[in-house]
Amino acid sequence: MSKGNTLKTLRFGLLIGLVAAAGFALAQTVTDRLIGTWKLSLERSTFLDGEGESRDAPWLDRTWTFEVAGNALMVKAEITPTKGDPITSEYTLPIDGVRVPMEDAPEGYTLAFERVDDNTFRLVTRTSITEIVDQFEISSDGQSMTHSVVGIEQTIGRFDRQDP
Repeated sequence: MSKGNTLKTLRFGLLIGLVAAAGFALAQTVTDRLIGTWKLSLERSTFLDGEGESRDAPWLDRTWTFEVAGNALMVKAEITPTKGDPITSEYTLPIDGVRVPMEDAPEGYTLAFERVDDNTFRLVTRTSITEIVDQFEISSDGQSMTHSVVGIEQTIGRFDRQDP
């Protein structure tokens, strides 16, 4: 290999390494307040029926886990409903709002992760007929999170950070 080709190869390798490092750093900085495990506080959460009256919680337990996975975000939801078997969902999503198909869902179901600001994040689920927006707001001290579904005021979940 000639000296010119060696330099081109080294430059290309360096460029690829820088792009990969920048992608990881971007994923980390965009989501760093969200990263971690969050456990539902039933006492601080609000559960309302369709008429705005208080109702019992639909879950015995609920946990959200967010982890950096390369330049993407891994989202895991674990729910123990008051009736039925526990449910676990896990997705790896780009951090740039790109929609990706949902695994084990009918065709046309997609998910996207969006950063609204430093403390607010959204998971957008789209089908051919509807869009559901889960919103996560991190407290200023980073120790609690509020989860709601945009446009549906019936359930406001309050979560506590489980990681140090």
